[in-house]
Amino acid sequence: MELDSHADTCVLGRDELIVIDYNRPVSVEGYDWSLSTNTYQTVSGVVAYDNPQTGEVIHLVINQAIHIPHLDHHLLCPMQCRVNDVTVGDLPKFLAPNPTDETHALTIPDDDDPTQTVTLPLALRGATSLLNVRKTTEDEWLSETIARYHLTSEMQTWDPTTTFYVDQEAAMIDYHGDIIPAGHPAVRGQSLVINELASLTNDTADVTDDDNFHRILQSRAFISSVKTITGSGYVKTRQTKPIDHQTLAARWMISPEKALQTITMTTQ
Repeated sequence: MELDSHADTCVLGRDELIVIDYNRPVSVEGYDWSLSTNTYQTVSGVVAYDNPQTGEVIHLVINQAIHIPHLDHHLLCPMQCRVNDVTVGDLPKFLAPNPTDETHALTIPDDDDPTQTVTLPLALRGATSLLNVRKTTEDEWLSETIARYHLTSEMQTWDPTTTFYVDQEAAMIDYHGDIIPAGHPAVRGQSLVINELASLTNDTADVTDDDNFHRILQSRAFISSVKTITGSGYVKTRQTKPIDHQTLAARWMISPEKALQTITMTTQ
């Protein structure tokens, strides 16, 4: 399973156990836009990690990933993992001035106790960072005797076409291009995300400053976009259908029946 910052969504290959199909197909383009575009499913999948020191097995769940069955490896989108509070240390230990156990590793919080984490060291193949994983079985998954860790969020809808992260990054500096320090008197409040169950929140600059006002106005609120294509990289996606009732039920934490009724009553 390779780290790939050019992939704007995690990708699962052929050696995994699919546990959820979101019924949300996406169109995928390769690095060369002149090549054909293919449609693949959005899924949640599970792989197993064997600790080489202790032999302990854990399950790693990758939610809202693109399933490309013919790939012989998986791709991790670092941003998609990070917004789920997973620390992605992609700097190799030999290049770090003061390496620690968390250097060149994935540090994953426990869903039941976020103060507890598990750290999985990454390896190198050439210049590519990767984690050695294997396919798990349905019996292993259903036994629930193996600890589970989620690399990406199941509930927060992942939309790689949004400008929200760009706006959040821009809000970290003032109009001179300097970092706004934490606790600075010009820093007020936190950014707000609309229509999401969870979000990253960062302090923003003083909205009374005329030079910052337009930027703050853009970064204070976010409404997820649909049917747009942005960015560049190895894998890009675009949504090919409106929101379905299963996705709405997950976002609003309501029953699928209520979600279907809502869509029926509000779709024009």
